Amino acid sequence: MNLQGMLEPLRNARGLRGVLLASREDGLVVSSALHPGVNGAAVAALSASLSRRIVSLTRALGQADPPSFELTGTEGTLLAVPAQGNLLLVAVASRDADRESLQRELIDLAGEVG
Repeated sequence: MNLQGMLEPLRNARGLRGVLLASREDGLVVSSALHPGVNGAAVAALSASLSRRIVSLTRALGQADPPSFELTGTEGTLLAVPAQGNLLLVAVASRDADRESLQRELIDLAGEVG
């Protein structure tokens, strides 16, 4: 299955506004399934930048790289999970999304990417 095909089933989850696969190195979109109005390029760039900073911080503290990270704002949440090949699987969810369920699905899907 291609990347778009892998991302598409997640696109219709409750509260999910989009999901994308981005390069952790440069923040470019590799593949996406986004609802209208979601700026994939901005989400990818922000996620990659946050990922690099979080990994840098945890390593400076002598901790293992986190299996995922979440950024929550007033309008919703950005969930990100590292995938193979220096990729990042990212979901943009509204406030009413089931974040725990979505995070589990992202972790499972991240294992298939690569």
